[in-house]
Amino acid sequence: MNHLKYISLFIILFTFSAYGADVCGRTEAVKIALEKSTAKTCDQITSTDLALVTSLNLYKKGIRELKKDDFQGLSSVEWISLDDNELTTLPDGIFQGLTSLQDIGLFRNDIQHLPEGVFQGLSSLTELDLDVNNLTTLPKGIFQGLTSLEYLLLSQNEFPTLPEGTFNGLASLKVLTLDYNQLTSLPEGVFQGLASLQELTLYENKLNNLPQGIFKGFSSLRWLALDSNQISHLPDGIFKDLSSIELLELQENQISNISEQVFNTFPTNAYLLFWENPVSIDAKALLQSQLGSYVIFEDAKSSKKNRGGF
Repeated sequence: MNHLKYISLFIILFTFSAYGADVCGRTEAVKIALEKSTAKTCDQITSTDLALVTSLNLYKKGIRELKKDDFQGLSSVEWISLDDNELTTLPDGIFQGLTSLQDIGLFRNDIQHLPEGVFQGLSSLTELDLDVNNLTTLPKGIFQGLTSLEYLLLSQNEFPTLPEGTFNGLASLKVLTLDYNQLTSLPEGVFQGLASLQELTLYENKLNNLPQGIFKGFSSLRWLALDSNQISHLPDGIFKDLSSIELLELQENQISNISEQVFNTFPTNAYLLFWENPVSIDAKALLQSQLGSYVIFEDAKSSKKNRGGF
């Protein structure tokens, strides 16, 4: 008799595993995308089918909100595009269990708030695109555990500043974009631990001054864009750790005077763009003596149009 009970229980569990995917109750755009991916109707999709899905394209589907369980069971999914929708936030735990996920696209939504643990457990994630949203702040530890992340795109949001330690733990990060925000100041330790960073864009903000140690440990950085801000002063030694820098953009700021110790350790083959600053004659002569032809005081009319890094 007990054997019959165990057999019945096994059959029930197997049936639930195979057919308990509950796809029909998911957000309409998600349901349609899963039907397309599996070539089945929502009521036919099994948990096994979901585990075989490797990508989910939800680009420009008019999505305003998502349900917490919309991506449940997608254990093999590597790429999810939610670009160009109307999302204002994300449910806490929506990416839970997606251990294979490598790329999340959230470009051009209306995201104003993110739950603290929304990206928790995504140890395989290499790219996160949050460009063109309305974020004004980020919860402490939101990127914690994203040890494989290489590209973090946060351009065209509304950040007035970022707390110290925002990017802690992102040891693999290579590209960080923060251009076209509302940044007026940044704490000295905001970029601490980003030893692998190669590109950092901060242009088109409202930064006036920068802390002396803000770029400490940036030995891998190749491109730093600080142009189109309101920077009037550069502390001595602020760029001393930029041993791999190839291009530093400081054009269109308010810099008039420069100490000899600002660029005295600057790599000899690195370019400095410096036009449209009210630079004094003495400061200009100092820069030319230290950097020679690698400092550029005239706009070649190609800076903004041909951006794209290295």
